Amino acid sequence: MKRIKLNRVEAFPFTSADDLMEYVDKHKGILVAVNAEKILHSTPETESIINGNIGYCDGVGAVKAMHQKGFKDVKKIAGCELWLKIIAKYYTTKSFYLVGGKQEVIDETVTKLKKEFEGINIVAGDNVALALFNFGDHYKYDADITVNSAVGAKGNLELVTADSGSTGGN
Repeated sequence: MKRIKLNRVEAFPFTSADDLMEYVDKHKGILVAVNAEKILHSTPETESIINGNIGYCDGVGAVKAMHQKGFKDVKKIAGCELWLKIIAKYYTTKSFYLVGGKQEVIDETVTKLKKEFEGINIVAGDNVALALFNFGDHYKYDADITVNSAVGAKGNLELVTADSGSTGGN
């Protein structure tokens, strides 16, 4: 599957969450939700992260841009629904490391996941102020914190729970 250039951001023309998950089974990388904000206001740093990984359409603007490029079957893949599908598929064989948000939100998320997915292995959760692609002033990507924390905790899959598309806020 080939990446499609949307302004300076590249995304894959996935037709469903299942299509994306099939691709991810064979290609490793960070899943990056692409929306109109990221397409229109990308920076060299965000472009490098998105274009070097697996961008998918998580917004009507990104889907419309794909349709304009001739990819009429592309569908919006909501990040929250995608993460639940990933967890449902891998919770018996992988461990998870959650990053982002307030500690009480992470704690609540862990409790809900453990209820819904009996036996899930959540190795840690950090309430670092982190969002990979937040364009506001409140977040800064720090790969060392994320990678070192996850590797130290031996998480197979790391889920960034902070909002990655807002233009401000806490």
